[in-house]
This record gives sequence, structure tokens and C-alpha cells, in this order.
Amino acid sequence: MQVPWVTEEVAIAVLDLYPTLLYLAHAYSHLDGDTKAQEEMLRKQSNNTISAVASRNIFQLVWAGQQTTRCGKARKKKGLLMLWFPINK
Repeated sequence: MQVPWVTEEVAIAVLDLYPTLLYLAHAYSHLDGDTKAQEEMLRKQSNNTISAVASRNIFQLVWAGQQTTRCGKARKKKGLLMLWFPINK
């Protein structure tokens, strides 16, 4: 699975901040439904290593099943863990 605007450098930056999907989801939950803050969280914490677009796309992928879309339908994505498996070097 590939997320738009998420390069290998961005994926490594996310892993440096949050080594598991559970840690990342937990951090989003602490922002208590402030969607704007959740979308910008990774960009701010990475000092812009993670672009605003990549930060928003990752948030939408991870958190999509937890919120409703503008049309009121819940979206769910499968295979999220694929993003957080370490790459053997």
C-alpha cells in the first residue's frame, strides 16, 4: 500500500516518532477530535520533515475508520500495518 506524498524518508520520520500504529493512533486520540491539529501533528512534530500533505494523508489513512466523512459515511481502510513494518537494510 502506498500513501500519496509519503516517501521512504517520510515513512522513516514517522517511525522515528511513533514506532507502532498503536502509538500513532494514541497520539491522534489525545488531540480530542481537533481534526486540524490531528492533520498537522506529524508535520509539526517532525519540524516539517513530513510535509503538510503527507501528514494529512497519513492521518486520514490511520483515522478514517474512527470518524465520519463529510457525507456522513464511515470509511475504513485495511492493511494499515504495512506502513509500519521496518525495512531490513
